[in-house]
Amino acid sequence: MAPDNPNPNIDLQQQIEEGFDLNELRLLCADVSIDFDHLKGDEKRTKVLSLLEMIARQNRQEVLLNRLRELRPQVEWPVTYHVTRSGTVYAPPPLPERGVLAEPGSILPPDSRMLYRRNPLFTGRVEDLLQLADTFLYEGNGRHIIITQTAVAAGMGGIGKTQLAVEFAHRYGRYFPGGVFWLSFAQAETIASEIAACGGPDGLDLAPGYTDLPLDDQVKMVQRAWHEPVARLLIFDNCEKEDLLADWRPQHGGCHVLVTSRRQQWDRALGVSHLRLEVLPRAESITLLRRLAPDLAESDADAIAAEVGDLPLALHLAGKFLETYGRVVPPAAYLDQLRAKPILDHASMLGRGTDYSPTGHNLDVARTFAVSFERLDLTHETDALALTLLAQLAFLAPGEPVPEDLCQALAPVAENDEEGLLQVEDGWQRLRNLGFVAVEQDGAVRLHRLLALFAQKIADDPEDAQRATEKAVREAVSNRQDRAGYIPPIPLLLPHLYFVTDAAMSRDDEQAASLCVWLGYYLNQVADYPAAQPYYERALA
Repeated sequence: MAPDNPNPNIDLQQQIEEGFDLNELRLLCADVSIDFDHLKGDEKRTKVLSLLEMIARQNRQEVLLNRLRELRPQVEWPVTYHVTRSGTVYAPPPLPERGVLAEPGSILPPDSRMLYRRNPLFTGRVEDLLQLADTFLYEGNGRHIIITQTAVAAGMGGIGKTQLAVEFAHRYGRYFPGGVFWLSFAQAETIASEIAACGGPDGLDLAPGYTDLPLDDQVKMVQRAWHEPVARLLIFDNCEKEDLLADWRPQHGGCHVLVTSRRQQWDRALGVSHLRLEVLPRAESITLLRRLAPDLAESDADAIAAEVGDLPLALHLAGKFLETYGRVVPPAAYLDQLRAKPILDHASMLGRGTDYSPTGHNLDVARTFAVSFERLDLTHETDALALTLLAQLAFLAPGEPVPEDLCQALAPVAENDEEGLLQVEDGWQRLRNLGFVAVEQDGAVRLHRLLALFAQKIADDPEDAQRATEKAVREAVSNRQDRAGYIPPIPLLLPHLYFVTDAAMSRDDEQAASLCVWLGYYLNQVADYPAAQPYYERALA
């Protein structure tokens, strides 16, 4: 990793002041087509600042810096620089080599509006951070790009989108000389105020009496500043609608936009780079839990991570609960509690044991999921269908990918019913854009195990949803049998066939018996006779 520098910016003004006398400064001005006699002030330092300001206004920083490299090759000159309206010169440090993660820094460029401190317990996400850095800061020669880029970090609630954006800002914000600006897009009606705040005394400080100006004037002033060529990082946190991004993103200039969103599909015309966040790898889940609760054994951390499906929010809440209550609820007892009752109802998943959220977000897993649910309008046909699909998915094997043919069986539509096919696809897209499901490259759909529990909890008729799911699994297996004359290998479908069959075996009805027959038949077909026997016996009972 790149070495940490407590004062990472380069003092370009001082470098020139100390490296050039007045005669040399006059020659330097001539080299870059600046009239030395038009520089402000009498002192050398003032004249150097005036030179830097004039060059920056003309957007010719590269010309000046290239000449400085020729004249003083022994000095480490910056790649670029920016002069704020208050006359502060900021020159970012050299970028790390491509593929090397920047260390977190304590200093952001002047004018920045960053609302969150770095979370020292942030764990993992190295590849995601590097991908964002690659999108915004590197091109073939490893220098700053000048074409505005937009990247969307997308994923379900509780996956850590905002935490990732905070971490990126504190590791890479110093490479955006025009500053870092954090804006909440959670409420459309407050976005104008968020933008206006970027131009005030705690941000760009655009004009005396700025805060007394009408809101529209403040917004226009900030937007004009954002159209300048200097590189800035804008973070649109919780931006869920394409029109909000299109309306408020600068149309030109040097700004780069990082969006956090549950929405996983964006119109190609918006030209965004996609970064889909996954749950943490198990090793990183264990590391995070043990940072939160240092006395936690690795084996216990592994088991807890499995129970909460490696979801960062749930890991955070579990770790804080054990840190607070570990003496009276040791890890083994905590695991027993998680397994004995609906996990979302456990005190830890409701935020017991912690009052502090590094990003000000909900410390309640179910409440976090409910944000997406509350965006469904059940009087709307598409949203009602989406909820039906979600309820049925919830009774499949937790966390396992759901193959395409099983998804189709959950909402069967005749091949010649064009409108019906479109409606079902709209339902799936709605779930995807609310962050409920993720779609794999092979078309399989995945629902997180905790989201499945949430969906079961909010289902209007859980028993009806469960039976519909069982029927869909049976139909998917039957269809494969009909097409091939036998059941071909079903690696993605088998976990669901096992799960729904085992869940149905407590009932004495025809559907439970049918599932047992199908599972027994498949196991017999693959010569797993001992495993097939109890299912056949149950079907005949």
